Amino acid sequence: MIINANMPTGNIKLWINDQLLIDEPFINQDQSLGGILSEEYTNVYNRMYKNKKVMVRCSRKSNGFSSPLHECDVFINNEYAANLLLR
Repeated sequence: MIINANMPTGNIKLWINDQLLIDEPFINQDQSLGGILSEEYTNVYNRMYKNKKVMVRCSRKSNGFSSPLHECDVFINNEYAANLLLR
């Protein structure tokens, strides 16, 4: 499987074998007061790909004075499949 992603204009886009699986704004999904105020967070996206469960866990971490770091771990049928760094 070929797994790739990018984040143009704040949207996370993730493909598996040229099939677009995720196309959503990369915003904090935590709606609690503490979550809303946080600059670091983790989002989880669940999808299906050819009858396989796909779970993508993406985090945003502050990086001092430079741009924040965005990283996604991809799991297919609960098995680790990829780690993607988005710039």
